[in-house]
Amino acid sequence: MKKLNTWAPIAIIIFAMLYAVISFGQNNNETQYLLSGKDIKISGFGGPSFTVSGIGNEVALMTGGGGAVLFNQTFFAGLFGDGLSSIHQQPVIMIMNSTGAVNSYYNINTNFGYGGIWLGYIHNPKKAVHFAVSAKLGAGLISLSESDYHIDHHDYLMTDPVFIINPHAELELNLYRWFKINLGVGYRFVGDVDQTYMNAAGFHQNYFDKNDFSKPEFTVGLLFGGFGK
Repeated sequence: MKKLNTWAPIAIIIFAMLYAVISFGQNNNETQYLLSGKDIKISGFGGPSFTVSGIGNEVALMTGGGGAVLFNQTFFAGLFGDGLSSIHQQPVIMIMNSTGAVNSYYNINTNFGYGGIWLGYIHNPKKAVHFAVSAKLGAGLISLSESDYHIDHHDYLMTDPVFIINPHAELELNLYRWFKINLGVGYRFVGDVDQTYMNAAGFHQNYFDKNDFSKPEFTVGLLFGGFGK
């Protein structure tokens, strides 16, 4: 039941976005098609992205990028990847091991990255300034690591696979036929954040809560590709 409650609002958002995208083009009673045979024009684009969001109560910076195939300058489908660039540390974690001994770990680094499918719709792409909507769906990994600078490697205390749903509303600025800037606001839903440990009192405790990573975000994308005729 917990899994169902997690997925239900996400599924509603996805279907609502898809319905809105398809409805943009429906202005008569004739049957319409997303791909119209000989009239279809295929191009592509890609580039880096920068995202300001949050991790717990701290401001976080994500960097990454993506690329996609663009159909008739309107619909696109591709792949993306994002990773945490800012530094976020937990001052101390006290973990009880199987023998009952308590180990203390200090200044533990938080790591977070994900990637997957990138889908979107661009409205009036020929206008210098226009709107778009997109959604990123994928999987990722949250981990905690300690750094041993004497032997130059990282020891991971925990890894937690998660899934990501990331809807966006965007404003795009056409600067050249081959370059545009994308400004977006959205929300990053992160699910299956559920790894636990035995704390010093002998009780199971979550390393993180999903609300530590499910956050609103602002993105800037630099997109290079075929945005001409």
